[in-house]
Amino acid sequence: MTSLVNALRLDAQTRKILAHLSSGQDINPLLALNAYGVMRLAARIHSLRQAGHAIETRREKRGDHKVAVYSLAA
Repeated sequence: MTSLVNALRLDAQTRKILAHLSSGQDINPLLALNAYGVMRLAARIHSLRQAGHAIETRREKRGDHKVAVYSLAA
């Protein structure tokens, strides 16, 4: 019940990210920007973690850069 109450307090972008993760999909900053207009994905993930959601982070190499990829913990 607490997760539901916390989810209701999240802003619209954060709720979209949560719905995406809840569907079993991973998300990275480029996908978040293109699909949902979220420019600060790490901030949205931080809000979700503070609301009690277990989110895992892994780093993937993309060319010369590493990017964060987030998923809900199993």
